[in-house]
Amino acid sequence: MGREVALKVLQPQLYIQDPEFSIRFEREARTIAALEHSSIVSLYEFGEDGEWLYIVMRLMKGGTLRERLAQGPLSLEETINILERIGSALDKAHGLGIVHRKLTYLSWPI
Repeated sequence: MGREVALKVLQPQLYIQDPEFSIRFEREARTIAALEHSSIVSLYEFGEDGEWLYIVMRLMKGGTLRERLAQGPLSLEETINILERIGSALDKAHGLGIVHRKLTYLSWPI
């Protein structure tokens, strides 16, 4: 389609012993794909190729929160902006009955 994407590939040893994993993986991928919000990364595709499971997502350029914090403390304005974006995304998900268990990939344009 002519766009850059992020590809997440899960290593088989993480799930090969769990026959229910691919069912949960598909259910979670479909749930994520149904979320439409500017602060939630878009999921374009997911699938299985042999024993490899993968997710294709929008590529988030800019950097991670960890990388930003390595540059020094956040200003109050930056902190408020980040918390507003996270809160808005969580509110959207919670409004659809989805509870996120962990926030791992925080990325934004720097």
